[in-house]
Amino acid sequence: MLRDYRGAKLTGADLAGQDLAHADLRGARLAGAKLAGADLTRATLRGADLCGADLTGAVLTEADLTGVRTDVATRWPEGFDLIAARAGEWASSATPRSFEKRTEDTFFEEGRLKQIPARNQRKLQVVLARLVEAFEPERRYTEREVNTILVRFHPDCATLRRMLCDYRWMARQQGIYWRLRNVEGLKAELRRVVEAER
Repeated sequence: MLRDYRGAKLTGADLAGQDLAHADLRGARLAGAKLAGADLTRATLRGADLCGADLTGAVLTEADLTGVRTDVATRWPEGFDLIAARAGEWASSATPRSFEKRTEDTFFEEGRLKQIPARNQRKLQVVLARLVEAFEPERRYTEREVNTILVRFHPDCATLRRMLCDYRWMARQQGIYWRLRNVEGLKAELRRVVEAER
């Protein structure tokens, strides 16, 4: 079976149940694709567009999901956590990952933000890093659209919106918002701070 799908236009394709283990799907356009039950073990999906894709029941063990584009319509396997799956990006040391996991367990419950971290800047950065994943990297959003997304996490969407901009996870100009391209750089900076304070 073909294993090299780099940059392929597979929008809406039916790949349900396919054996795509070790496949190279870097930059592939998989928006709206049917991938339910597909085996994507160790597949490279770096930078792929998965907006609206159906991945229910897919096997994503050790898949490279760095920089994938997703949206709220993307259907992941039950219990799948994209942030946790990307934890390998944070550091080779287990300490930053465990800090991130502990922070998420403390502040999130069933995908909702229980409270906004008030004093601890590192915990706030972990929370903001998770929230910004709800926004597509290249898309522009009106303030109303940003609020609609953020209110799914917490009713105080105005504070969250302001914090995302203040801490440079998102930018704003004339009422239009977008996710910054250097999100991974900001995560790397957070990782450096966590390691320095160990």
